[in-house]
Amino acid sequence: MMKNQEALKKEIVEDLILLNRIEDKSVDYNKFLPKELIKYGLKHGVGANIYYLIKKGRITGVDQQDLIEWKKNYLHASLQFQIKFQAFLQIQKLFDENNIPLITLKGFALAISLYEEEGVRPMGDLDILVPEDKGQLALSVLLKAGAKQVHTPRSVLHEKVHSHVRAIVFNGVLIEIHQRLFSLGNPYYVPTYKCFETYKSINYHNKEINVLSDVMMGYHLICHAAYNIKNGGLRFGWLLDIALLLSRQKDIETYTEQILKMFTGTKKEMLDILMMSSVLLVSDERNKLLFGNDEYSIKELISIKMLEKDSKKLHKVNNLKEILNQPGFRNKILMTWFELFPSKEYMIEWNNHQDDFLLKLYLKRLFHIHDK
Repeated sequence: MMKNQEALKKEIVEDLILLNRIEDKSVDYNKFLPKELIKYGLKHGVGANIYYLIKKGRITGVDQQDLIEWKKNYLHASLQFQIKFQAFLQIQKLFDENNIPLITLKGFALAISLYEEEGVRPMGDLDILVPEDKGQLALSVLLKAGAKQVHTPRSVLHEKVHSHVRAIVFNGVLIEIHQRLFSLGNPYYVPTYKCFETYKSINYHNKEINVLSDVMMGYHLICHAAYNIKNGGLRFGWLLDIALLLSRQKDIETYTEQILKMFTGTKKEMLDILMMSSVLLVSDERNKLLFGNDEYSIKELISIKMLEKDSKKLHKVNNLKEILNQPGFRNKILMTWFELFPSKEYMIEWNNHQDDFLLKLYLKRLFHIHDK
């Protein structure tokens, strides 16, 4: 039974590659879309892109009845983008008034700078980046403007060293204020000032919006994918993001060298991401990134990486690694302590917002005791 599931998964991967490949000619699919493919297209964030390509005539031979779910996804993403765009404009205005520099990240930045239409790139929350010493100020400004916090951090130190401060909802939109691309203990951490030294500004609907430079964006996307594969598996849409960014470079080899130079550790995971993304490029560009591997083996790798893992268990392991990699012995000790004994505010939230003796809450959490 497992072999059949794996075989089916590989067929799905083959179709996802075929339908998302960045080609300068039309693709003739000419068969019914399998239900599993429709499901994976939605789950992995590329259903809207495929629908868009079919709508534009770049993919032919697909029955319109098969596109209903992907069309809904495309229309929903288009509507959600407009809501996020309006929230972003208000945030941008507030930050300008408080002298807080701002760069957009992830889905929002990709939707306006890489994809042809906003609805093609579905996104969850709105990710923004501010300088490392402006995270708390940015949070305070939005809370004063009516934002509501979603979760309480384990401790003040946790919020200080993590990549982003506590998540908030502003005008109905989930916002993550990043103070760095990766947490201080993350192996992919880079100082945030480098992002603000090299960012670029794009004109979108007569609004100037800052996004990461292509090199920094490539680094962020590749490392984000490499790191998160360890926490639960590969999302196919990440490969499309990276492939689109690669496809607009005049010299892919020089560009990837610039990205890889930014990381001083073992680059195997980053090279894997580049290879997997390369199968979505046209042949000349694709061959430059295979690094001696054949395309079939890369598709096998994608199939393996897309298998889901126990994300909760993996997250705990990687979280411990980040704590051990924290700069300073004192930080390591305090972070470990707060992992076991978080702040009272966190514990009350953990206890369904019901106050109780702190020691009792700690015991309940440590021994997995839940009230009936």
